[in-house]
Amino acid sequence: MGIRRSTALVRPLALAALVALPGGLLGSTGLAGAATAPTSLSGIDLVVPTGHRMSGTVLSVDGDKVRYTTVNACPTEESRQWQCTYGQVDSGGAFDLAGIPDGDYRLKVFRPSDSDLVGGYYGPGGYAATQEAATAVHLGPGDATGIVIKLPHGLYTISGTITERTAAGTTTVSGAGASACEVGGSGECAYGSAAADGTYAIRGLMAGTYQVQFSPPWNTGWLSVWAGPSGGVVARDKAVSFTVDPDHTAVSGVDAALPLGRKLSGQLLDTKGNPLINAYVYACGGDGACPSANADEEGSFTIKGMASGRAYTVYYGAPAGDVASGIYGPAGFVPSWGPNARITMGSKDVTLPALRAPAGTLHMSGTITGSDGKPLANAWLSACAPSDPTSGWANACANGQTKADGTYAMTLLMAGTYTLQVGAQQGDNYQRGYRAADGSFVRDQPASGGLSLGTPISPTITRRVPGISATKVAKSTAVAIRFAAPVSGASTQAIRLRDDTTLRELAATVTYDPRSRTATLRPKAALVPGRHYTVMIERLWSATYNTLPAASWGFTVRK
Repeated sequence: MGIRRSTALVRPLALAALVALPGGLLGSTGLAGAATAPTSLSGIDLVVPTGHRMSGTVLSVDGDKVRYTTVNACPTEESRQWQCTYGQVDSGGAFDLAGIPDGDYRLKVFRPSDSDLVGGYYGPGGYAATQEAATAVHLGPGDATGIVIKLPHGLYTISGTITERTAAGTTTVSGAGASACEVGGSGECAYGSAAADGTYAIRGLMAGTYQVQFSPPWNTGWLSVWAGPSGGVVARDKAVSFTVDPDHTAVSGVDAALPLGRKLSGQLLDTKGNPLINAYVYACGGDGACPSANADEEGSFTIKGMASGRAYTVYYGAPAGDVASGIYGPAGFVPSWGPNARITMGSKDVTLPALRAPAGTLHMSGTITGSDGKPLANAWLSACAPSDPTSGWANACANGQTKADGTYAMTLLMAGTYTLQVGAQQGDNYQRGYRAADGSFVRDQPASGGLSLGTPISPTITRRVPGISATKVAKSTAVAIRFAAPVSGASTQAIRLRDDTTLRELAATVTYDPRSRTATLRPKAALVPGRHYTVMIERLWSATYNTLPAASWGFTVRK
């Protein structure tokens, strides 16, 4: 479900007049008719039904036990195919999936690492290469046990050497790894570890075309790269492909030298200045790699292995308590559902100013028990609500965990109507699902969980200059947007201006005046006469952390 985009029709007015206006059209809340909700909910209990078990053994076709790989059971019903249950194969080759509802399932085994065995599905004779050929496993009214999956050997190999690039040249590296990822098809990857001399071999490949990614040991500072035309390349779209088939059973010499990346440092504090010790911080740059670090006793962290020229979104997870998790933006805290707050790495290391994370003021508590009367210990919970009260898109979430007696207490940041999701710890035979508005357990996410906390304040736009479809706009104009309630997050990433002739976004500065609740975008160069421009806004947030729906409108510059 996406966010419905709408643009209110308002009358244009001069920038100076807009700044001087004393009040917003919708009053101080910015949400007409907003109902007052409590800030604390207790007794939010849920009884979770038991499920079924699916268990068995994973072997090679030779009868050897396969260890330490992942299995999952996914419904054959198309509308539920994402509701999979995962588990691990133990040292004896056994697996035991629990908490699975009635129905038919496909059982998948993922490719074991550093092995010439291929992944696949349970099928006729114990194996199927594709989900279309898989044998459905039925659950209900009883369990499914004694399943034996037999993995075949792959026939093809890609190999090479991984080195590290230093000022003095290159050196071999152990502890790194290489993944051969299928181009097209399933897109799955096979993995091989580098030996002490840096050599690796990815064995057990099926016939197909692959791209190879090289990964350094964790937090060493070296960059992940893809095999390119002449060594490693950071961007996958510049990677080369390798084909293995009966005529090319082994491809060797797929080498790469890992370059040293940049460092990103910062400090995580609460609003009182206390460090967020052991907070987990990770930076994702859109290539699938997310280098990470943990905050020390002073709340400080350093993430290594960042690529120059790449824009990263830096997320952090706060330790247990009232402090909110979110995004570490260039100017400080951004809620995880807020605007993209990317940090672009240059040719030097980056040190961010200290972030002071806010504490939640909304509370939810209750008890989770099974239908057998037993408490669900260490079950995970997620409470989610739409950050924009009009959108229905539940993208603002907080997580929690039950205690040994099944009780929980969660602190939430954003005002809204929440839905509670519950999942038992792996191995416990209870189903995963949601709490409906009437307090009952449901397997599928309800339209609303009915758990309202706080009074949302929506940062509605009340004035905009230039106005919607305005013409004869001066080439030196600045764009001004006034809101019905105070907002946060006004930046060049949240408020942008596009030239509709070149389809490029303009370099600009964005400022925000809290007195008039007005954000102003000033292009760094004069606009081109006769051209049409589009203003784009996304996810500014209010004092209650509710967001403005994505909005846009256009205007034309006077010739």
